[in-house]
Amino acid sequence: AMFHSDFEDFGVDSSFWDQWLFDHVDALFNRSAGDPKLRALIDSDKTAYFLHLVAADCNGHGFRPYSETYYNTIRKFDVGIKKLVERFEREFPDKSTAYVFSSDHGMSDRGNHGDGAWENTETPLVAWGAGVGSPGTPRPDQPGSPAAWHLDPIERMDVRQADVTPLMSVLLGVPIPLNSVGVLPVGYFGATDPKFQVSSLFQNAQQILAQVRVKNARQAELSAWITPFSGLAEADESLIPQVHSLIDAGRYQEAERISRQLIQLSLDGLRYYQTYSWAFLMSTICAGYAGWIALLLVVVFRDYTAVGMQYERSAAFRNRSDKGHATLVNAGAAVAAFGYCVYMYCQSSPAHYYAYSFFPIVFWRYVFMNWSFVRYAFGALAPSIGTDAWLLLGAVCLLELLVVSYYQRAVLSACFVVLGLWPLLGTVFPRASQAVRYWWLACCCVTAVFPLLPVEAEGNIFLVCLGGVLGLGLA
Repeated sequence: AMFHSDFEDFGVDSSFWDQWLFDHVDALFNRSAGDPKLRALIDSDKTAYFLHLVAADCNGHGFRPYSETYYNTIRKFDVGIKKLVERFEREFPDKSTAYVFSSDHGMSDRGNHGDGAWENTETPLVAWGAGVGSPGTPRPDQPGSPAAWHLDPIERMDVRQADVTPLMSVLLGVPIPLNSVGVLPVGYFGATDPKFQVSSLFQNAQQILAQVRVKNARQAELSAWITPFSGLAEADESLIPQVHSLIDAGRYQEAERISRQLIQLSLDGLRYYQTYSWAFLMSTICAGYAGWIALLLVVVFRDYTAVGMQYERSAAFRNRSDKGHATLVNAGAAVAAFGYCVYMYCQSSPAHYYAYSFFPIVFWRYVFMNWSFVRYAFGALAPSIGTDAWLLLGAVCLLELLVVSYYQRAVLSACFVVLGLWPLLGTVFPRASQAVRYWWLACCCVTAVFPLLPVEAEGNIFLVCLGGVLGLGLA
């Protein structure tokens, strides 16, 4: 069953969506009592029931996570899950049902998600039922759960979101999907059957390794110049036979260690092939950007500055040899374009790779066609380069500070403080009175406080009104 689009209204309490889903599960089981075919499908082995409970997400967006509406949603959610599990246990009394509870994302205090903040990327993963071990006690070197969760004596076992796929596959008893890159979290199975755990982890390693083999074969078909991933030989000749021998000998801990080594080697192989063309592409794109910047500098200095007018009256302009120089530049551009095309054809590169290489050739051809002016401009500007170097260095440093401020907002506070002290330490604004200078410092220091405040905070109408009153007063 799926939601109808008419239900999608983020302006109302969306708890009824979850209740709608719970009711449909009940209706499904009730209907199966009089439908043998449906009952046979329900009772079939290796069946997964996927329930997408959306009310928490929708009410978090619409009312924010700390609202009473959201808390009521969670309370109803808990009651619904409890009744759902009880219904499943009645329908499947053989105690062979496993439950996996998780989420695709978190949420910030403002009801948003999508960035890399921990509250948006860390999600719950709770598993119980058949095949799942009991929770252990945390070791001293393990991170603990937040105190508000009241889970202090229970071991916290963090995994990547991709690891949920092999976990569910093993619990269901089905093969792990071919393109999965998750690593089986064997700790969720407890200490029930070490041979089963290690064998499942080994199958997980072989499943990821199979992807590396496929990518290697495809690259070999596309290009004779491919350098294969060196770890493939190690996996086939050494690691896989070792794991087989260790499992047969009952040395499960060593088998688990080498299986994990094989998984890491396979993940490295996947990354090797995924990034195989990165060096070529990034070099080409950087050359294109650099060529575009150089082209713009040539056009601006030649057509819109005094340097260009001086050049047109200079001996360098009169003595330039356009024909021979243009022939040489065009020949170089043609050779470069031909070399690019041959290389990409041998690599069976897609069509848009040719476009990437086209732009830097065009841009740099233009620059070298105006090489006489470039040499003249360097000579004319050389005396002032040393004077302006500090200004250029300062501009670069300011840009880097802006980049760093995206990750460390305190940098903005330090910049405001320096900006406030600047008039007091130098001869800037010579006509400004001392009172104005100190008033400027006070305003900068007050502004410097704001980057230090939490990014995610509840709205405060009092502060908004106070800011408006102060703004009108200062105006």
